[in-house]
Amino acid sequence: MIFVPNMHRFDRLARLLLGLVAAEAGFFWLAGPARLGAYALGLYLIATALAGYCPPYALLGIRRWAGSAGGGNVLGAASAIAVIVIVASVGYGSHFATRKLFLAEYGAMNHDYKQVLFHTGRNDRAAALRHYEALVRRYAEFQSKYESFHPWALRGDAQLDGDLKRVAAIIAAARADVVAGNLQQAHVALEAARPVLQGILKRNDFSLLAVALVDFHDPMEALVEAAVRGDDARVVALYAAAHAGMQAVEAQAQDAEIRAIRGHLDELLALARAGRRDALPAAGEQLKRSFAKVYLVRG
Repeated sequence: MIFVPNMHRFDRLARLLLGLVAAEAGFFWLAGPARLGAYALGLYLIATALAGYCPPYALLGIRRWAGSAGGGNVLGAASAIAVIVIVASVGYGSHFATRKLFLAEYGAMNHDYKQVLFHTGRNDRAAALRHYEALVRRYAEFQSKYESFHPWALRGDAQLDGDLKRVAAIIAAARADVVAGNLQQAHVALEAARPVLQGILKRNDFSLLAVALVDFHDPMEALVEAAVRGDDARVVALYAAAHAGMQAVEAQAQDAEIRAIRGHLDELLALARAGRRDALPAAGEQLKRSFAKVYLVRG
């Protein structure tokens, strides 16, 4: 059966582009049935674009500028280059964004984990139990998502699902000791999750510096917000949390870019203590820019 082309060149170009983007969405962002659906849609759009023939158009008797669509190449040289650039950009952007998203969600979960370790280590039962319950909820969400969805950066990690289950079992096993107030035992038990979590990062080339930068981000943002408002007392109050986060960053790297962040952080504290409210907004922006410079490349 011979199919008579019934699509205009620009219709075909749009379908080709959308089909490739749908395939990339399935590859980078989706899992399960949604991924299969994206692949099916992408395949249909690409196939009809290359053939120049749309079955629904034929059924409805639609013929969109078919005279200029038949024969020849689907795309001119400029269109082909544009498609390649757009698809490459979407692919690179998706890889970058899913990697950053994983780190951000790992950082949020890891924050709760570290809070539980901190309060069990201090034998603070009420705070330990509160943060333990937060960790259970946060980790359940994290595990559920990344057992079904493996970003490209983690797709080759055959140990990932098993390690996520191991950490879940460690957290669950500590519940009885946390509830009973046996906090030293709970602390030791929960520490067993640390090398498993760090192993996931190391196997998949996520540097511990990247994790430290993610952890530093939130207290730094709070500090910058206070500085922009010119609230010197708030800057002084928030400095300790940002300082602790910065120490974790410095434990991983001590180069000039990291020292620049430290310099802007300490300058902010000095200005706040001196009551230099007028200088705080600019100093806060300097801190944020120095952090962004490092985070966008190495985070």
